[in-house]
Amino acid sequence: MSTLYFDADFATVEYDDELNVIITKMTNYPGETQFRKYMDSIITAVDKTGCLNVLVDTRDHPPLPEFEIRWSAESWGPKAEIAGVDRIAALATQHVATKRTLDSVTEQSTADSIERRYFAKFYEAVEWLTNESS
Repeated sequence: MSTLYFDADFATVEYDDELNVIITKMTNYPGETQFRKYMDSIITAVDKTGCLNVLVDTRDHPPLPEFEIRWSAESWGPKAEIAGVDRIAALATQHVATKRTLDSVTEQSTADSIERRYFAKFYEAVEWLTNESS
């Protein structure tokens, strides 16, 4: 069963209790205020569920403005780490501009020690997130 923590026309954040994974997906950039509400809802889901692993479905993720990349790396990442986020698995995008956005966030995320990896397949991402011996 899934519990929604954010549901808008541009993004969702849900906790899948069968997989024990928080799953996020964004399809459009809605502007700064809504984007940050979406991102903060991931931390809310972590706080409410105790689930420390996040799967980000980036297959339809839009590129982000540079200031949002910096905010994600410098502000959101450390807050997520304080909340307990241990790993973030991203389902790889085929869009070059979006891949650059995600690479930039990962490269600039030196303010936290969250482990981040890309995966081509959903089941591989879930396996990595839920396998404590990885």
